[in-house]
Amino acid sequence: MRRFGILSLLLVARVASAEAVDFRTVWSEVRGAASGLRAAESAKVAQEGESQIAGRHWLPRVYLGAKVYQTNDPGAAFFGLLSERAVTSADFDPARLNHPDAKTYTMGSVGVDLPLYEGGLRSANGDMQKELLVAADEHVRVTEIEHYAEAARIYGMCLAGRDRERRLLRVRDDLDELLKRYELGSKANPVGYSGLLGLKTLRNRVVGLLAETRAKTLALGRGLEAMGFRRAETWTPEKTNVSDFIATYLREADGADSARVREAQLKAGSMERVVQMEAARTLPRVGVFGEQSFAAGDRDRANGYTAGLYLQWNIFDPSDSGRSSTARSRAVSARYQVDAMAANERAEGQAMAAAAEALDENLKLMVSSEELLDEQAKVAATLFRNGSISALQMVEVASRRTDLIVDRSEAESRLVEVKAERVKRSSSLPSSVNGGVK
Repeated sequence: MRRFGILSLLLVARVASAEAVDFRTVWSEVRGAASGLRAAESAKVAQEGESQIAGRHWLPRVYLGAKVYQTNDPGAAFFGLLSERAVTSADFDPARLNHPDAKTYTMGSVGVDLPLYEGGLRSANGDMQKELLVAADEHVRVTEIEHYAEAARIYGMCLAGRDRERRLLRVRDDLDELLKRYELGSKANPVGYSGLLGLKTLRNRVVGLLAETRAKTLALGRGLEAMGFRRAETWTPEKTNVSDFIATYLREADGADSARVREAQLKAGSMERVVQMEAARTLPRVGVFGEQSFAAGDRDRANGYTAGLYLQWNIFDPSDSGRSSTARSRAVSARYQVDAMAANERAEGQAMAAAAEALDENLKLMVSSEELLDEQAKVAATLFRNGSISALQMVEVASRRTDLIVDRSEAESRLVEVKAERVKRSSSLPSSVNGGVK
């Protein structure tokens, strides 16, 4: 018992010296440091780049080429002379044609390629990238909501643990007061001695529950630390009760589709663009092009140009066959999956709303019962001092108080978890929190 007492004193001293931090401060630190949020935001920036690139599909392709080479290959040497516009009649001598001297040539070109029609391939890709950018923005919102809900869940459970610890300390202090005044605990008085043992046993249980509660609270703090809050061992929740915290920071989710469903809808919509892109593979491509060339060698230097219109059309390509229908089937499947996801979320949301309502009503009854038991404990203590009731009866009253404290704490923790899950299924952060994604 001495070991439990020392441990309890250390825990109480640790709590007393800790800094009280409100949830807004906790969320602000988590929001700024969470790796998951940073990853989602970086992915959004990358998608912005992809969208900008795809949006420039209507611009022409401009290219530049240059090379310097030495050759005695008959064909390369002759066409090099042609590019220089320096062919003479002597160059048609068979011996010189077949066995030219090695010479150095310089070639350069600058050109423009402007596709006029590609079956809608690039425009569909541009639309898809825009939709994926909106989906990436929604993913940032989803990630933020999930981090917020998790931080709020941990903070709320820390509040429940702190209140549980405070109530258990009151029970322990009451037991200590009884043990100080107890005078019938000799073995010669079996009834009194049994009462003494009961009081000591219950006190050990309460001290053990205190140690367990503090250990769980520290473990929860480690969870916040992993999310980016760096004061896991030097803080305590602000002085507010769990019900007020839930009403402020874990409000019921609205009736709109959740951010997760919206993200899935956007991704499913982008797959419709894939259908268009795959269909474009079987359509013709039309464009204009122009190229300015430059050639220089041992004899001379010259310029030339080429300009025109081109048509490319894969009449049949086995690798393209069936792509459009396959993409359409995948798009339809994605739509059905989103519908199923939305239906499941609505069903789960209704179930959680019912569970939250039941827990809330149960908690109200527990609060009322705890107030009655506290009053009963005061009356029982007076009766015990007057000798009207036995120590075993006092143990029974204190034991019921302890059980109710544990049950209430577990119900509060469960309510926090249910409310946090509801927040995860919402379309945005609660309006009481600033700094969310706009």
